[in-house]
Amino acid sequence: MMELQIRKAVTEDIPKIVELFNANTAPPKSEYFFHWWNSLPSVTFCAVYQGNIVGMFVVLRRKLINNLNCGVLMGLIVKKEWRGGRLFKVLGDKAMNYYDDMALFCCLTNTRGKKALEKNLDFSTICSIETMVMASDSRLNVHKKCQASALVPVSSDTAFDNSKIEKGDVIMFLADQYFRRWRFAQHPRHSYQMMRIDSDEFIISNKYYDEESKISYADIVDFETPSLKEDRLMDLFSCAYLTLRNDVDMVTIQAVPDSLLHSAVKRIGFAGSDIRHFLCVNVKDRRNDYLYDPSNWLIKWGDYLR
Repeated sequence: MMELQIRKAVTEDIPKIVELFNANTAPPKSEYFFHWWNSLPSVTFCAVYQGNIVGMFVVLRRKLINNLNCGVLMGLIVKKEWRGGRLFKVLGDKAMNYYDDMALFCCLTNTRGKKALEKNLDFSTICSIETMVMASDSRLNVHKKCQASALVPVSSDTAFDNSKIEKGDVIMFLADQYFRRWRFAQHPRHSYQMMRIDSDEFIISNKYYDEESKISYADIVDFETPSLKEDRLMDLFSCAYLTLRNDVDMVTIQAVPDSLLHSAVKRIGFAGSDIRHFLCVNVKDRRNDYLYDPSNWLIKWGDYLR
């Protein structure tokens, strides 16, 4: 009998990775999706038994705006009959030890994922991430200068101007021109739109229709503003809401509770929903233990690399 083999995945594994992925997650992913994923610096480890892939674990390389290297965990799947043992931990240890320059690892996950990471890989769940929603017919607390703006499709020619953010203590992922082109212009499944209110400020959105609920949504997936101050954020998202609500039933944005972003969108009329994710973190050096403090984290829909 062939023994279980744990190894770094190669391009030729993609068809079987797709099979494992689509048997355990929705919506279905194509082979092209995994080629897109792998075009970002990353490593995938897989568990192979009798020629079939029964587990996988992906670490994608990103930077925080303070220049720390962060390994983002994705594609954490173990086939049902292999769950409950050590396979998840073995895969995770292999993938996370592949890079020796990571300051931390993090995962944006659901309840099952957070429990697995806490139990097996010494992660701490530092906060929930709330999906804030606002119906298209809601009353907006509009600032005087706010008005609807034009939406244009994001393409390979789109310029994602990066302003020099007044960072303060805010912890967020670096989203430079290269990353945004990969994430939004080259995405294999979704089309994105950009709204600008001036040369330094914009939002990126994704519109879609949920067949099950019969509700159309516009997610504010990314944004850029030179100043992460509450009034500035309120102006930007007020304009975004006025623009996006024309074509959908609901506008959404992600926010960590009790954060600056949460306060800003709540003040203009967004409310919490039942949709929650969790931010799980494993910091490698005690000098960076401040990364366990959730109050300054800013998470966007675009940080979910799916």
